[in-house]
Amino acid sequence: DRIIEGKAIIVTPDSMMHQLSEVGTRIWQLLDADSTIEAIAARLVEEFDVSEDDARKDVAALAKDLEQKKIVFYEKGA
Repeated sequence: DRIIEGKAIIVTPDSMMHQLSEVGTRIWQLLDADSTIEAIAARLVEEFDVSEDDARKDVAALAKDLEQKKIVFYEKGA
């Protein structure tokens, strides 16, 4: 992955390029083996003008999308 002008560019295993939004890029930066959707959402609430509910939905949606594209894998319930 690369971050260009504040936006992450991700190349999927099928060689497709995807550009994430500013918020998507921040989620991408916060994803790691110890992160949870709730913890990432809490950080987004601190850093952006977003409600906790919307942040949680955004994180869950991006995580699901990245998992479907086989970019990340996460444990359900984590």
